[in-house]
Amino acid sequence: MKRGLFLFAVLFFFAAQTAIIAQVDPDTAMKASVDRFSMDAGHLFVRDTTNNLPGPNEPIDMDMEPFRSFGLGPNGEYSAYYNFDVM
Repeated sequence: MKRGLFLFAVLFFFAAQTAIIAQVDPDTAMKASVDRFSMDAGHLFVRDTTNNLPGPNEPIDMDMEPFRSFGLGPNGEYSAYYNFDVM
């Protein structure tokens, strides 16, 4: 009886591990839809018809305006910084 229970537990463990591995395979995983500049997600950067912010699931080039800004450093020198919105 104990041997059968032990064998069942071992087989269950390996079956569960296989299921977990299959769920994290990037080729078979569900794809997430990301829209950083929607009305729900954005605060300072919200997409509209005039600002040309990237659409859902499009790449974002953080080295382009308006994401890269220029200001003054602590000693008065010009400094570049990334503007990532408030979230």
